[in-house]
Amino acid sequence: MAKVILVRHGQASFGAQDYDRLSDTGKRQAALTRSVLPAGARVVCGTMRRHQQTAHRATPDAPPELDPDWNEFDYLDVIRARRPDLGTQAALIGSMHREADPKRAFQTLYAQAMDRWACGDHDHDYAESRPAFCARVARAFRQLSETSDRPTVVVTSGGPIAAVTQSILSLSEPITRQIEFTLANASLTTFSVSSRSPRLISLNSFTHLEAPHHDLVTYR
Repeated sequence: MAKVILVRHGQASFGAQDYDRLSDTGKRQAALTRSVLPAGARVVCGTMRRHQQTAHRATPDAPPELDPDWNEFDYLDVIRARRPDLGTQAALIGSMHREADPKRAFQTLYAQAMDRWACGDHDHDYAESRPAFCARVARAFRQLSETSDRPTVVVTSGGPIAAVTQSILSLSEPITRQIEFTLANASLTTFSVSSRSPRLISLNSFTHLEAPHHDLVTYR
């Protein structure tokens, strides 16, 4: 049975000027993921730095194939459409640092921005609309499904993983958002692609990060 295993990248550098790189915790998460990935798997990853850094630690013996279709959507573009004053990394960080609880404040802003992006009423406001993003990820998943005769590991982000799950399970946007918000860093979501209809086998598995590593289960 051919499988596609979607791996969310390790923890990135939340709150830093350069978010797109693994934190020290993210590097440890990625290294631990190696123990639960199948030997001899094909490895694909997005072109973002956090994707490649995760792949190099999780699959050091298999150079990844780079595919930009597995990249995350531009979260700053999504936030900018909701809050034009927070459309740059510097402005966003400055605003969050003024909050008593920066992570909670960001989560609230992010959820509001995502709701606007997904509602379908403002697609022209975005460099990549929600339908265009989902179509891009669906194309990437379909190509793997049609060409993989062995297990394939894809290192990507929470957005693409949630989008694939949404497509296969015919989920609503609100339910999809709940899934996306609970995907742990370096978690595994696995699909069977041996038939015409891909099937979800496991979602958001991160037992390899738990005991004795409770501090390694993160979501941002």
